Amino acid sequence: MSDMNGTMAAQIAHKEDIMAPAPIELLIESLKKIFTEQKESEERTMKIKLLLQSYVKQGYTDWKKYVNFSDTHYTRNLVEMTDDFELMIICWQKGQYSRIHNHAGSHCWMGIVQGKLIERLYNYITPDGRIVTEDEEPATADGVCPDFHLGIYIFTFSV
Repeated sequence: MSDMNGTMAAQIAHKEDIMAPAPIELLIESLKKIFTEQKESEERTMKIKLLLQSYVKQGYTDWKKYVNFSDTHYTRNLVEMTDDFELMIICWQKGQYSRIHNHAGSHCWMGIVQGKLIERLYNYITPDGRIVTEDEEPATADGVCPDFHLGIYIFTFSV
């Protein structure tokens, strides 16, 4: 009887409609679990960063199915949205940039899976309306940018 069950399991496993979850699907499920099981804390923030870092460093390519570029501006391609988080593949062509923005108290982690990104952090606006740069950090593929929940940012893609 066990031989018959083994044969049946093998037949089921080879069917095209039954597949193991893709790494990005496992990433989504892990994010959901972290947000469900833990309240906002430094520990949760670090777990999310480490999870994203692990995905990026493994060199998975299943994210490519969400890639969509535009010749005129960067694109935000939604992968998953829950009440707790949005997972996006953001695509910049060389020389494109995001607008200066902040995350209004929300958290933001960014994993770079291809290319180089420059993050420019602005400190403040002068009385005459100039924005003063505090820091500029390059980030490369396989890197994970820190949690962006404070400050004002602009991101530029460069190859």
